[in-house]
Amino acid sequence: MAPHPPTPGQTWHLPDLVRGPKDFLTMIGNYQIDQPTPFLNEMSIHFFRLKKGAVDTQRPHRQDELYYVLDGSRTLYVKSNGKETNVSLKTGDLVYVPAAAEHRFIGDEEISLLVFFAPNYTGSVGE
Repeated sequence: MAPHPPTPGQTWHLPDLVRGPKDFLTMIGNYQIDQPTPFLNEMSIHFFRLKKGAVDTQRPHRQDELYYVLDGSRTLYVKSNGKETNVSLKTGDLVYVPAAAEHRFIGDEEISLLVFFAPNYTGSVGE
């Protein structure tokens, strides 16, 4: 099936994602998709959950990234241009991570996030 943009007015009900069984879902983009998904070159949007006690193993990405905390809390470790930062996050927070920055969520609380990449996610640094 050819890539298609989101339809005008397309919606996703975020509380259903938070309560649902999936820990990752691409809403716009082509990263880890299991169903036909709208696609844009300019951005991608994903739902990401780290369950209580889960370890975050992600690697630096090629794109700038925003995380919006839908539910829960954790600390985000970011290392960019040699500077290390720990940011305490809770429901409602929005945080920016620059392209190629080392980053991961630390702690053991459950956290559910919206992840925005711009442009569209194309992989981790070094892939």
